[in-house]
Amino acid sequence: MVANELRIPVQNIAFRLRGSSGTAFASLWQPDDHELKGLTDENRLAYCTVLAGGIAGELFERNVFDQSNDDPASSDRVLLARLTTRDIMEFVPVAKEIIHNNRRKFRQLCSRMKLRYPECRRKIESSAQDGVYVLDTQQELVEILR
Repeated sequence: MVANELRIPVQNIAFRLRGSSGTAFASLWQPDDHELKGLTDENRLAYCTVLAGGIAGELFERNVFDQSNDDPASSDRVLLARLTTRDIMEFVPVAKEIIHNNRRKFRQLCSRMKLRYPECRRKIESSAQDGVYVLDTQQELVEILR
């Protein structure tokens, strides 16, 4: 939702399984060091806001967020550290406002993910292998968010 509004490309929304733990995430373009140097301040700010979108969505929907998002080793915080020295929570209010302004689409997206999660979970349990299990493809996200 936040990435779409800020025109940051998203490949999919998926569930990543590593060992015994899993994480829901949106696959974003991750800049290499050369690309990172070429980002404008505006693009850096947009990416930082998108990274705060997961926390903002949880706060918008439930008024709490998963504390694993507070871990400095979380993928969002690792990428954020490459973009800025600011804390992820500084970007949450803008991301939350974007979600609020698009709440109908946000709720559609959440409902769709909840519907698809049981099938995704069955795939994870039947394969019992680390990997990425897609909940929504890029094309499906475009359809919901237009």
